[in-house]
Amino acid sequence: MNNILERFRRKQQKHQPEAQQPTDTKVSVPKREKTIPPHIVTCKVCEGKGMKEGTICPQCKGSGRVIVSCEVTTYVAAYVPENNQK
Repeated sequence: MNNILERFRRKQQKHQPEAQQPTDTKVSVPKREKTIPPHIVTCKVCEGKGMKEGTICPQCKGSGRVIVSCEVTTYVAAYVPENNQK
């Protein structure tokens, strides 16, 4: 697991994304970035069985589990409804 964490950290440092915000707005849109560290979950391809269609699952290689991580960027903008009443 330690080796996987090191690979994850190296990949993060290598691919530091530049600030990407929607360009069609004139107002600065606040964003929240969150990195979910690597963790073990059930393989979605074989549903944790390790076998798919009678052969070893190519995703988890028969273990039924995989290691996943995720980077999430959430942009928050106020909703201001148009006033169409006359």
